[in-house]
Amino acid sequence: MVTNTAWVMLCIGLGFTACRPDYARQMNQLEGRWNITQSVVTTIFADGTTVEQEYEDVGYLEITPDPVDIGNDGGIKEVLFVYDDGDFAAGYDGVLVNDEDNKRLWMVRYFCPDLFNCDLGINIDEDDGRRQVWTSYFLPGSGARNLYSPGENDTHVKWTWTLRKEGL
Repeated sequence: MVTNTAWVMLCIGLGFTACRPDYARQMNQLEGRWNITQSVVTTIFADGTTVEQEYEDVGYLEITPDPVDIGNDGGIKEVLFVYDDGDFAAGYDGVLVNDEDNKRLWMVRYFCPDLFNCDLGINIDEDDGRRQVWTSYFLPGSGARNLYSPGENDTHVKWTWTLRKEGL
């Protein structure tokens, strides 16, 4: 009887885990301190040419549970972002959320305190658990990074971070 009860409890526990949305599971795996071991800033000009700058060991992200995560599903995290590559320095203490496809993260209100057009969208290009590569695209002068101000409205910036998780 004890064996049957243990088996039923195990199945129930696995069932609840299986029902949990993948996006929340991924967000829970992001918790911890991630060092930014590499940062690559690529300016993409209208004619297709690019300028690339690469930096090493420029900061970290500290991702923790959000105390006001409604429903407590883990889909919302607090993030502390500290960055300094010598040309650009930034600090952000805010909220990190992701989409249901587990492909994009959003630093909510990264650029400004307004409700619209202020979030930094991040693509997760690589994910092996301890190492991740994140990429974001935006317009120069948007507040994310002001390294280049070429004066062209159709110039874009690609910002890529390679992250390594501490403690594993």
